[in-house]
Order: sequence, then C-alpha cells, then structure tokens
Amino acid sequence: WETGHRTILAPTLIVWGKEDALVPAAQGPRLNHDIAASTLVILPELGHSPHLENPDVVMRHILPFLKSVIR
Repeated sequence: WETGHRTILAPTLIVWGKEDALVPAAQGPRLNHDIAASTLVILPELGHSPHLENPDVVMRHILPFLKSVIR
C-alpha cells in the first residue's frame, strides 16, 4: 500500500466519505497526490463505505468520470 499505489498510471477516481471512521478523509489528498492521474471526491456526511451508504451520490461522480476517460 505505501508504495504500490504510486505506480498506478491509469486515470483513477478516489471516492472518500468525509466521516470515514476507519481511514480519515485527510488521507485522501495524500493518495490523490501520489497517483498522478487521479481525481479525489470527498463526500460529506458519508463514512467508510459511501458506495453502500448512498450509491446515488457516488454514481453521480462515477458516471461523468468514466465518460471522461473512456473514449
């Protein structure tokens, strides 16, 4: 984890719940910095599993991201 993610070259969407009690949202910007082609979205009021807590909100970010990277 500490070094492996730095080798990711593909466009990457990082979705993080601001209220994540397991891995603090403050880690998101670091991960975003370490993955060159990444986009970070921090979702307020969601926790560690935003895709389960509010899938509609997550999809509002995933679909445009996919459209931007799939040609």
